[in-house]
Amino acid sequence: MLYRHIPLTSNSQTRVLVLQPAQDKSEALVGSLKVCDLHKSSGFIIPSSPFEALSYVWGPPSSTHTLTLGTASLPITANCDAALRELRWPSKERHLWIDSICIDQTEGGVQERNIQVAMMGDIYEAASDVLVWLGPSDEKTTALLRHFKRLYLIRDEFWEDVRHNLCSKFINKCEEKWKTSQTVAVQEIIEDLLSRTWFERMWTLQELLLAKHATIMCGNHSMSWESLCQALELIEASFPLSSKGTRNFVNCFYACSDFKEMLENIKNDEIDDGAKALSRMVHHSRIRHATNPKDKIFALYGLSQKLQKPMPQPNYTQSITEIYTKATVAIMQQDDSLWPLENLWSEKRRDDLPSWVPDWSQDSRWSDDPNQDLGHVPLDYADRDIPSHWDGPTEPTTQIRVSSDYKQLTLGGRTLGVVDHVFDDSNRVQAQIEAVAATHGTVEYELAIRKHGVETIKLFRRLCSGGSVEDQSEAQLCQLLLTNSPTQPETSFMSGIRALRCVFETEASEKNRRYIFTRARNKLMRATREMNRYPDILSFVESDVDAALDVIFAESDVASHESWIESDCDRLLFNSLISAASLYRLVRGLWINRSIFTTDTGLLGYAHGRVFQGDMVVMFVGAEVPSVVRSCGREFKIQGPAVIKARGSIMDVLQGSIKEFVLL
Repeated sequence: MLYRHIPLTSNSQTRVLVLQPAQDKSEALVGSLKVCDLHKSSGFIIPSSPFEALSYVWGPPSSTHTLTLGTASLPITANCDAALRELRWPSKERHLWIDSICIDQTEGGVQERNIQVAMMGDIYEAASDVLVWLGPSDEKTTALLRHFKRLYLIRDEFWEDVRHNLCSKFINKCEEKWKTSQTVAVQEIIEDLLSRTWFERMWTLQELLLAKHATIMCGNHSMSWESLCQALELIEASFPLSSKGTRNFVNCFYACSDFKEMLENIKNDEIDDGAKALSRMVHHSRIRHATNPKDKIFALYGLSQKLQKPMPQPNYTQSITEIYTKATVAIMQQDDSLWPLENLWSEKRRDDLPSWVPDWSQDSRWSDDPNQDLGHVPLDYADRDIPSHWDGPTEPTTQIRVSSDYKQLTLGGRTLGVVDHVFDDSNRVQAQIEAVAATHGTVEYELAIRKHGVETIKLFRRLCSGGSVEDQSEAQLCQLLLTNSPTQPETSFMSGIRALRCVFETEASEKNRRYIFTRARNKLMRATREMNRYPDILSFVESDVDAALDVIFAESDVASHESWIESDCDRLLFNSLISAASLYRLVRGLWINRSIFTTDTGLLGYAHGRVFQGDMVVMFVGAEVPSVVRSCGREFKIQGPAVIKARGSIMDVLQGSIKEFVLL
């Protein structure tokens, strides 16, 4: 008989699982549910009886795993089953709050679910401990967690020398036991741990941030969240900061530190009006995934309450359009900010949203997709700060006016220019589509990557000389390229642009072309991907100088710069290739999923998605970046945020009067 939850009688009540003990892990899971009241006292959430809360990823449904509650059974997932068997004590009951068990998840329980989801912030805050279940452990993760514990214990005792010795012993043991190189062994083990699904789910972020204390569990091994963070800091030199797992962890770490800092400011009455608390939490959560798109908003409700800037209360009967629109308005009003306008573009955006509402369901996550082979570096949502590339002043946000049906947003803004030229980038876009469609590791995939490189070089040719923008200054182009790598010195970008122009000017001679083709072939023959050495790839690169230049610029080279020098190579070309390659590797992915344009006011810029001649670049009052908007009669639709650079001062195009824009 299936278990049916007894209705709760108060909005301050929840249920707690009383898990019965067992000596053997293989014994059936048995427990009961009891009602627990939560009440506030002096700003704290006090439960009527203590409990621990489980933070875990549900996983796929299962018909073979059940929990016995009285005379009935409740289906649970395999991951929940595994967690309960590790959590169950051998000789005494354990009181646990688990969302899939303690909340009625049936279709008839939607109203209760709305109330309980809204309470989850209080529930995790009230828990004596939040138990983070990462999943089962194996021999490697067990060794890593034991090493982490040792590192944490000696962190204050001559830790520099001891840490070095401990890490060296651990790395050598990994190499000896698993027959891999030292660096690879440790990197793979750490990546396996940090790539667990828990680190990238939406709900788990709130559960971690609201915990008074969090315990990380992997199999039968456990350590506190603080210990894990400090141990990872001590061993950080042993793993790559660019890996997906590392970035997921950094995302959790920064979100946690940001949230605690904002709570401390509220506690001390040091509320910063410019803190944009909701924007920061949404910024941190964009990398995270939710099975139900509505949870991309609802999973932030508990955090928003603690920040005293509540989002709309969870209501699963509402449509995604209504939920996302009202959440966008709440962020704008609570933070007094137009930050959502900076996040409108997404590759698979829903078509039922107003143009001024972001598709919060889209994950801008770090992944090993073809775009990275094409040179794209995704916007880093693991970073602590929200980037902005606007050079001008930011005006205070004016009153945000939303129509009663939430379909229109009215804002004041200044027109900075009208798009008069869009660079034709259709061939590169088509090559990108072919690369995404091809199977990774095949000749077809590598050929699409090479075709994309050809079109990227051609695009840089158009940017660097000729066409309708031949008078664009080097400084203006340099400033635009710098937005893809703002930590680089501007002088290196200027020299890189000049070197690229020099390559295009000196490649025409037979001697220089012969050198370029030879150099490209040699690089492909040394490439790590075997497909690069296939006849079709070599033939393509040796038939097109732009394909050869892309290989020279983009492909990392195991040889030193000195090995580039050949007797028949023009010295000017040689020096220019080196300098241009440094620039190209940093910026070649800047144009992916973006349009490059100029305006009638002399602006050079790019924007996400498609931009057309006649579109307007508008700076809305209170916004921190401009937007490209398109006229729809008397109203407008936002196409997306833009990055623009002026020939002179941006103030020269900010002189226009403010007008109202009604956005659909």
